[in-house]
Amino acid sequence: MKALADLRCKYLAVALCLLISPRDLKAWTQVFPAYNVGPKFSVKVLNCSLPVEGRQLRVLDISRNDAREIESEATDAQGIAHFKVTVPGKYFIEIADGHGDVAELDVRSDRSAPAALHLASP
Repeated sequence: MKALADLRCKYLAVALCLLISPRDLKAWTQVFPAYNVGPKFSVKVLNCSLPVEGRQLRVLDISRNDAREIESEATDAQGIAHFKVTVPGKYFIEIADGHGDVAELDVRSDRSAPAALHLASP
């Protein structure tokens, strides 16, 4: 009986290895919504369609590997934070505590109208 149980365990282990074989694993990429904005833009943070006051937002420079923070603002009573990013390029904007949406920004100096975008917060 023990030999039969050991044999079943070996077959189960082989079957599991075949199911999750490295050759079958595929890389995945998380995609964030992307926005084209000018140097001045606003972000509104909502929870169930209601504005969230006091949430800290961060703009991160993603042109390098270290994703360094370049600006941080808190939302006002209407759930809005205003930013001014003077250097065109690719950035992320996120809720600083990591709970909520993240968006990719393409800041361009040729966009003159201020843009507004929404992030959801749990």
